[in-house]
Amino acid sequence: MALEVGAAEALGRLLTGIREGEDPSTIRTAFDELDELLRRGGIPGGLSPYQGRSSGGYPRLPISGNAVEEVFACPAGTCPRAEAVLDIGARPPRCGVYGERMHRVRLDR
Repeated sequence: MALEVGAAEALGRLLTGIREGEDPSTIRTAFDELDELLRRGGIPGGLSPYQGRSSGGYPRLPISGNAVEEVFACPAGTCPRAEAVLDIGARPPRCGVYGERMHRVRLDR
C-alpha cells in the first residue's frame, strides 16, 4: 500500500527507526510523516485503525464471552500490539516490523 501511494521511503525510515531503537521522538516524526503521506495518497485514516480503543488508548482485544488468558505480543516488546489466542494450536502471526513470529504471553488475571 505504501508503495502504491509513494510512501515507501517514509515506511522504510519508520521501520528502520523502530528496528534500530531510535529515540521515540524520531520514530513519532517518521510515523507522522508516513501517516500524512498515506492520507494524501487516498488511504482514509492513514495509519489510524478504525477499531475500538480501550480507555488506555490501546486496541481492544476481540473477546466474545470467555476471558482471554493468552495473547500473541510484539516479539521485541516495543509496541502494544496484541492478538488474542483463540485456538490452542494457533500459530503466532509474523510481526511486520521485525519479521519474527509474535510471542505467546499469558495474561495475569
